[in-house]
Formats: sequence, C-alpha cells, structure tokens
Amino acid sequence: MVYLGPRARAVLQPWLEAARTPDDYLFARRGRLSPPTRRHYTRLIATAARAAGVEPWHPHQLRHARGTRVRASHGLDAAQAELGHGQASTTERYAAPDDEAARRAAEETG
Repeated sequence: MVYLGPRARAVLQPWLEAARTPDDYLFARRGRLSPPTRRHYTRLIATAARAAGVEPWHPHQLRHARGTRVRASHGLDAAQAELGHGQASTTERYAAPDDEAARRAAEETG
C-alpha cells in the first residue's frame, strides 16, 4: 500500500483519472503492460540529470530521504510502514508497522 498526501494526489491526478481500475499501473512503459523497472527509472534519471547538467543521482536516494523525513516527523513506525518494510529491523529494530501513522504522515507532509 502506498499512501499519497494531497500534494502528491494533485500531481498524479491526470494519471489517476486515466486508470481504468485501481490495479492499473500508472506509469507503464509505452506499449507495455508491465510497470517500469528500477533499472529503467535509473536510466531515465541519469539521462535527465545529464541533460540538465546536474550531478547524477539514484532513485533510491528519494526513498531514503522520504524515510528519514517521515521518521523525524512521525516516528519509526510511520517510516517503516510507508517504506513497506515487513520487518522493523529493516528500518531499525522496533515495533510492527503502523499503517494509520503512515496515512497521517502522508496527509500532513504531502
């Protein structure tokens, strides 16, 4: 489950409206029914970074930054749930995921 706050929903609204079912992939590659792979995203980001003349970065950095932000503002449970870690030890040794805290975090932080 991925929780989206109001700002993220506003940005994604055109894709959400175009989806035929809740299970549709929002960002399927052109002409394919499967979602883009991590490798595909990484290549797209590297190409865009070069074109923009900025330092290349990895998409996993976004995930790390988001997890750090949520943990700082809403605690480890919310970060674990939002990142989708099945075991607390993956995020850090702590309690089970708190999906409600992740939903609240998404609402409050966008």
